[in-house]
Amino acid sequence: MKIERGYADYADKAIQREAVKQSKPAAAEVKKTVDVQLSETAQAMQKSTSQEASRSTRVAELKQAIKAGTYQVSAETIADKMLAHEKQVD
Repeated sequence: MKIERGYADYADKAIQREAVKQSKPAAAEVKKTVDVQLSETAQAMQKSTSQEASRSTRVAELKQAIKAGTYQVSAETIADKMLAHEKQVD
C-alpha cells in the first residue's frame, strides 16, 4: 500500500503561496484627502475639549499644592471677585 502525502503537499503549497503574497510589494497606497468644515457647534465642542485638558492640568496642580500644604488663599482676591460678581448680578 502506497501512502501519498496528500494534505501535506496542499499545506506546503498554501504556505508557499502566502510567502509569495507577503514578499510582493503591496499595490501603491493611495492616500485620499477630504476637506471637512466643522459647524460652529462642533468648533465650540472642539475648543471646549482643549480647555478641559488645560483645566484638568490646573486642577491637578491645585490638588498637589493643597496636599503639599503650599496652596495660599488670598482673602483680598476672593473679596474682590465676590464684589465684582455681586455687581454683575444686580
